[in-house]
Amino acid sequence: MIVKFFIERWQPIKGGAENSALRLKSALEEKGVEVSVLTRAWTPMPSSRDVERVKGSALMFYIKSFFKLFKKDYDVLHMHGICIFSGLLAVPAKLTGRKAIIKTTTEDDVKNVAEYKFGKMFLRLLTNIDAFVCTSKAQADEVRKYLPNVKIKMIPNGIDTSEWKI
Repeated sequence: MIVKFFIERWQPIKGGAENSALRLKSALEEKGVEVSVLTRAWTPMPSSRDVERVKGSALMFYIKSFFKLFKKDYDVLHMHGICIFSGLLAVPAKLTGRKAIIKTTTEDDVKNVAEYKFGKMFLRLLTNIDAFVCTSKAQADEVRKYLPNVKIKMIPNGIDTSEWKI
């Protein structure tokens, strides 16, 4: 199985979503799952075997990514975070018979999408997602409020205490 991560920022940028995604990538690879990453080129770092960095403005990143997701080089699309383009980015996966999941990153992800000018259209596209992974009850409640018929999995974020010393 090949999982394609879609995340706007990736290493060497360090942040909560980036670190969570990196840990998930490592854990999946330990289980024999191949993981590739589609991300925006924020730094001059080149793409590598498993990380494709897309150059351009934010809008061009999403447009180019939409077309790249038609490639048959993955089985599951795993998006980190929800934005107005998330439902649209799932279209190539769904049209080609693959699964698409989204991990929420903040409590207002879905609410923010709903408040855009064409929010109802973007929310309708999100109903094509196979599952939402929420890290808190508040996130799950928000997804249920705006998308009552979608599948939700609760997986709380955790802190690896072995990395911290007092």
